[in-house]
Amino acid sequence: MIKNSIYLTLTLFIIQTSVWAQPILTKANNGYEIGSQVTYSVVTSYTGNEGPSGANQVWDFSNLGEDYSDISSYINPSSTPYSSDFPNANVAETRSSSDNIVYYKVTDDDIQLHGTMGTVSGMNVKYSYSIPEKMIFYPITYGDSQTQNWNATVEYQGQPYTSNRTGSTEISADGYGTLKLPSGTYNNVIRILVSQEYTDEVIYQGTPIQVIDYFVDTYYWYQATSKERLMAYSYINVIGSGTQTNIEYNKNPTTTSIELNNSTLNATIFPNPTSDKLNIHVENQKVQSIELINTLGVVITNELPTPSTDNNYVIDVRDYEKGIYWLRVQTEGENFTQKIIIN
Repeated sequence: MIKNSIYLTLTLFIIQTSVWAQPILTKANNGYEIGSQVTYSVVTSYTGNEGPSGANQVWDFSNLGEDYSDISSYINPSSTPYSSDFPNANVAETRSSSDNIVYYKVTDDDIQLHGTMGTVSGMNVKYSYSIPEKMIFYPITYGDSQTQNWNATVEYQGQPYTSNRTGSTEISADGYGTLKLPSGTYNNVIRILVSQEYTDEVIYQGTPIQVIDYFVDTYYWYQATSKERLMAYSYINVIGSGTQTNIEYNKNPTTTSIELNNSTLNATIFPNPTSDKLNIHVENQKVQSIELINTLGVVITNELPTPSTDNNYVIDVRDYEKGIYWLRVQTEGENFTQKIIIN
């Protein structure tokens, strides 16, 4: 007997396995996609901290205000004027608040920062990474971490000086739980801490003249039904100049919801998990439709298979990617939805 009275909100960046399950981020539910656009509220005057790390946390930022709004757009690098400077990048990001263009390479294993082109104090400045900086790795779940060294060259175009930037970045999933924002409450959220330590060596006409040290901690919150991040909170410490904070939170996160309705339907779903075929048997009711839905809320099949025997249906899942799916069965009297794992 299948009885469901749970309302599940699936979120992108995270695969949800139960109410308090540890979310997992993969390229399938996280990362930058060409054509997407996100509007953030930016807060530069917040005095609270980032909240605790650990399992089953509640991070309450529901009272955040807004200093200004910023729109992030992800575009094809070939549509930008500097694509030839970053030939390995496959996604570029622009912001409405500046003329900077950031170039990334998105792979199945990570997101790499390849460079930035923009204006600082009226000068064109180019950051080129000879060893790209990893921004996130996949898959990642609570307790995972990686550390990487990287370096870049900073060119102040038209000026007689450059900078050599060398650094290291540690990426760690330090918590999961519930995030409260002005736009709503989001469950099964994972928090990623990106800690950067780097040094700029300023060189004038071939001679080093200054060294500047930076320490930056940025906390990112994600869900699995949207590739948009929910929130980022940065502490930026320039040695000798103090620490600044910056928060940006998603004003209208894109999420997909699946409601598991009350059901007393007598049904059997097996085997689960499966890597081959999924068998569905429903007793005493005529099946009208069977849908298989991925964690983004996309229906990947909605054809009603021909029953092998009376009310016995088989779905071939061998060609589907491994992961979590939702099987939704509609009968003449009611419907139900059950989690399916393809391994």
